[in-house]
Amino acid sequence: MEHLHIKEVIHGNISPSNIFISIRDGRQGDHIYLSYYFFFKKNVYNCIFPIFLGPFLKLGNFGFKKVVLKVEGKAPLVWKEQVFNLEWAAPEVHRDYGEPTYFLDVFALGLTFGFTLIGQHLFGITKSEQIDKIKNCQTMIPKAEQLLLRVGKEALDLVKSMLVSLASQRPRAKQILKHRYFQIQTKESG
Repeated sequence: MEHLHIKEVIHGNISPSNIFISIRDGRQGDHIYLSYYFFFKKNVYNCIFPIFLGPFLKLGNFGFKKVVLKVEGKAPLVWKEQVFNLEWAAPEVHRDYGEPTYFLDVFALGLTFGFTLIGQHLFGITKSEQIDKIKNCQTMIPKAEQLLLRVGKEALDLVKSMLVSLASQRPRAKQILKHRYFQIQTKESG
């Protein structure tokens, strides 16, 4: 996400189903997809995804689509479309706060990261419950908060900071990477 934001690109549709992790394990194109309901592996042939050395992460299904049609002698015609998985979208998406910002991605990544850590959506079980709580800027469900706390207080602190309802108060991608949670994980694995 930091790379996208440095390049002035807003993804706009971050969710577990749009994150692809590839791990080379000697088989032909073994990919792991984060999925809304569960984790699963799928064998994909080289013609679709080339095999790279080592693990890598890709973001897919960008939420913003922009097409510029240029006709000689006429002004360019710009067509824009925004597509969101509403249960993973920031409150400002639900309230049409105007132009999207990088903080839209931060909120969605916070939800996705929390989901990855505890295996469930942070704002409820049903899609309508999730959308309603996000839209009305409610806090995550108590069970999700308790499960995140079991992972560690740093994990809970990081996720909460990414889910602040006021977009401008969310951390930037660079700040997220410098969060204490990642510093502790680096020390423990090194």
